[in-house]
Amino acid sequence: MKNSMKIALLAVSATLFAGCSNNQPAENADLAALRASVEEARAAAIQANQTSQQALALAQQNAAKIDRAFVGKQRK
Repeated sequence: MKNSMKIALLAVSATLFAGCSNNQPAENADLAALRASVEEARAAAIQANQTSQQALALAQQNAAKIDRAFVGKQRK
């Protein structure tokens, strides 16, 4: 009984894979569209990372200015 289930499963799998192989041009187009979307997302992530790094540097500069002003007021 287990062997017949294995054979049936292999037959179904082979049928599905054979059916899927006929759609290669459509799959290639889908794959190309997916790759383009991934590249767009990657570019957006890189831009967001650069913007966040710039914002962090500016925040650190402002914090340093505030600290210097506070220390200056404390000395007076």
